[in-house]
Amino acid sequence: MAAPSRRKLGCAAVGAALLAFLIWFVSYFFAFGDGWDSQGGANFWCLKTDLPSVPNGDGWVVTGHWTDCDTLAKDSVTYIYLHRADQPDRSYSLILRYDGDDPEVRWTDPTHVRIAARHVSDVDKQVIRLWTITITYDLEFSASTPPP
Repeated sequence: MAAPSRRKLGCAAVGAALLAFLIWFVSYFFAFGDGWDSQGGANFWCLKTDLPSVPNGDGWVVTGHWTDCDTLAKDSVTYIYLHRADQPDRSYSLILRYDGDDPEVRWTDPTHVRIAARHVSDVDKQVIRLWTITITYDLEFSASTPPP
Protein backbone atom coordinates (compact mmCIF):
# COMPACT_ATOMS: atom_id res chain seq x y z
CA MET A 1 0.00 0.00 0.00
CA ALA A 2 1.38 3.36 -1.00
CA ALA A 3 1.96 6.14 1.52
CA PRO A 4 -0.38 9.18 1.31
CA SER A 5 0.90 12.00 -0.84
CA ARG A 6 2.19 15.24 0.63
CA ARG A 7 -0.73 17.08 -0.92
CA LYS A 8 -3.31 14.89 0.87
CA LEU A 9 -1.45 15.32 4.17
CA GLY A 10 -1.34 19.10 3.66
CA CYS A 11 -5.08 19.31 2.98
CA ALA A 12 -5.82 17.18 6.05
CA ALA A 13 -3.62 19.43 8.22
CA VAL A 14 -5.33 22.60 6.94
CA GLY A 15 -8.77 21.06 7.51
CA ALA A 16 -7.85 20.02 11.06
CA ALA A 17 -6.48 23.49 11.80
CA LEU A 18 -9.66 25.17 10.51
CA LEU A 19 -11.84 22.83 12.57
CA ALA A 20 -9.76 23.50 15.70
CA PHE A 21 -10.03 27.26 15.13
CA LEU A 22 -13.79 27.05 14.65
CA ILE A 23 -14.21 25.06 17.88
CA TRP A 24 -11.99 27.55 19.76
CA PHE A 25 -13.84 30.57 18.34
CA VAL A 26 -17.31 29.30 19.25
CA SER A 27 -16.15 28.23 22.74
CA TYR A 28 -14.42 31.57 23.37
CA PHE A 29 -17.40 33.58 22.15
CA PHE A 30 -19.81 31.86 24.51
CA ALA A 31 -17.48 31.69 27.50
CA PHE A 32 -15.90 35.15 27.31
CA GLY A 33 -17.64 37.13 24.61
CA ASP A 34 -20.97 38.85 24.55
CA GLY A 35 -22.76 35.52 24.38
CA TRP A 36 -23.13 35.57 28.18
CA ASP A 37 -22.75 39.28 28.88
CA SER A 38 -23.88 40.01 32.45
CA GLN A 39 -24.67 43.58 31.41
CA GLY A 40 -26.96 42.49 28.63
CA GLY A 41 -25.13 43.84 25.63
CA ALA A 42 -26.44 43.26 22.16
CA ASN A 43 -24.61 40.70 20.09
CA PHE A 44 -25.20 38.31 17.23
CA TRP A 45 -27.90 36.41 19.17
CA CYS A 46 -29.27 39.14 21.45
CA LEU A 47 -31.19 42.30 20.64
CA LYS A 48 -31.01 45.16 23.15
CA THR A 49 -33.88 47.63 23.66
CA ASP A 50 -33.50 50.67 25.93
CA LEU A 51 -36.20 51.49 28.47
CA PRO A 52 -37.20 55.11 29.22
CA SER A 53 -34.95 56.99 31.66
CA VAL A 54 -36.56 58.23 34.88
CA PRO A 55 -34.68 61.15 36.49
CA ASN A 56 -35.33 62.31 40.06
CA GLY A 57 -34.68 66.01 39.37
CA ASP A 58 -31.73 65.99 41.77
CA GLY A 59 -29.04 64.55 39.50
CA TRP A 60 -29.92 60.83 39.73
CA VAL A 61 -31.55 58.69 37.06
CA VAL A 62 -32.90 55.17 36.73
CA THR A 63 -32.18 53.67 33.33
CA GLY A 64 -32.62 50.23 31.91
CA HIS A 65 -32.78 47.95 28.96
CA TRP A 66 -33.88 44.46 28.13
CA THR A 67 -32.27 41.87 25.96
CA ASP A 68 -34.04 39.32 23.85
CA CYS A 69 -31.77 36.42 22.98
CA ASP A 70 -32.59 33.69 20.53
CA THR A 71 -29.92 31.07 21.09
CA LEU A 72 -30.84 27.47 21.83
CA ALA A 73 -33.59 28.62 24.18
CA LYS A 74 -35.55 31.89 24.09
CA ASP A 75 -34.25 34.18 26.83
CA SER A 76 -35.33 37.69 27.82
CA VAL A 77 -33.75 39.66 30.68
CA THR A 78 -34.42 43.16 32.04
CA TYR A 79 -31.56 45.26 33.50
CA ILE A 80 -32.22 48.30 35.73
CA TYR A 81 -29.49 50.78 36.73
CA LEU A 82 -29.24 53.67 39.19
CA HIS A 83 -26.57 56.28 38.53
CA ARG A 84 -25.81 59.98 38.33
CA ALA A 85 -27.50 61.56 35.32
CA ASP A 86 -24.15 62.63 33.84
CA GLN A 87 -22.69 59.10 34.07
CA PRO A 88 -23.35 56.01 31.96
CA ASP A 89 -24.69 52.81 33.45
CA ARG A 90 -21.98 50.45 34.70
CA SER A 91 -21.86 47.05 36.35
CA TYR A 92 -21.67 48.66 39.80
CA SER A 93 -24.83 50.69 39.11
CA LEU A 94 -26.91 47.61 38.22
CA ILE A 95 -29.64 47.35 40.86
CA LEU A 96 -32.07 44.82 39.40
CA ARG A 97 -31.76 42.01 36.85
CA TYR A 98 -34.78 39.80 36.20
CA ASP A 99 -36.98 38.10 33.66
CA GLY A 100 -40.47 39.58 33.46
CA ASP A 101 -42.59 42.47 32.22
CA ASP A 102 -41.22 45.98 31.75
CA PRO A 103 -40.85 47.86 35.04
CA GLU A 104 -42.73 50.89 36.29
CA VAL A 105 -40.26 53.26 37.95
CA ARG A 106 -41.38 56.13 40.19
CA TRP A 107 -39.38 58.44 42.46
CA THR A 108 -41.29 59.00 45.69
CA ASP A 109 -38.80 61.71 46.71
CA PRO A 110 -35.20 62.58 45.72
CA THR A 111 -33.74 59.72 47.81
CA HIS A 112 -36.34 56.97 47.33
CA VAL A 113 -37.27 55.12 44.15
CA ARG A 114 -39.95 52.45 43.72
CA ILE A 115 -39.72 49.79 41.02
CA ALA A 116 -42.73 47.62 40.17
CA ALA A 117 -42.99 44.79 37.67
CA ARG A 118 -45.42 41.96 36.95
CA HIS A 119 -44.91 38.36 35.86
CA VAL A 120 -41.40 38.33 37.34
CA SER A 121 -39.19 35.27 37.47
CA ASP A 122 -35.49 34.54 37.76
CA VAL A 123 -34.38 37.57 39.80
CA ASP A 124 -30.63 37.25 40.11
CA LYS A 125 -29.74 40.74 41.37
CA GLN A 126 -31.76 43.03 43.62
CA VAL A 127 -30.17 45.94 45.52
CA ILE A 128 -32.14 47.82 48.20
CA ARG A 129 -29.71 50.72 48.74
CA LEU A 130 -27.11 52.31 46.50
CA TRP A 131 -25.17 55.37 47.57
CA THR A 132 -27.75 57.68 49.20
CA ILE A 133 -30.74 56.21 47.37
CA THR A 134 -33.15 53.67 48.87
CA ILE A 135 -34.87 51.32 46.42
CA THR A 136 -38.15 49.57 47.16
CA TYR A 137 -39.65 46.88 44.98
CA ASP A 138 -43.14 45.73 44.20
CA LEU A 139 -42.50 42.60 42.14
CA GLU A 140 -45.37 40.31 41.25
CA PHE A 141 -43.86 36.86 40.79
CA SER A 142 -45.14 34.26 38.39
CA ALA A 143 -47.09 31.45 40.05
CA SER A 144 -44.28 28.96 39.46
CA THR A 145 -41.49 31.23 40.75
CA PRO A 146 -41.01 31.95 44.47
CA PRO A 147 -39.64 35.38 45.50
CA PRO A 148 -35.88 35.65 46.21
